Amino acid sequence: MVEKLFYADGFAGISARERLFCKVLADLGPGAYELGAISEALGVPSSAISSIRTNLIKKGIVFSPSSGKIAFRIPLADRYIRTHASFFFNDAARSYMTGLASRAQ
Repeated sequence: MVEKLFYADGFAGISARERLFCKVLADLGPGAYELGAISEALGVPSSAISSIRTNLIKKGIVFSPSSGKIAFRIPLADRYIRTHASFFFNDAARSYMTGLASRAQ
């Protein structure tokens, strides 16, 4: 219960595309990753998701610990997201991912 309260506020106001970005980052595991690793997992160029990264930085969800890297600002967020995957990869996120895939072709 405490875990849900701790993380719920941070993730409450994020869009479907931001949830999808977070889910992919969480699936990569703990630590910092290149934006390219996320774009590769989504099958799109990095430029297609750079605005999502910027929005998540502004919202305090992720940060850039070093040039070109991205990581969660909230400790153990990757574990929380994997545990609550249905919130992060829901119908809206699936629809967004389908749209990304069709534009990439």
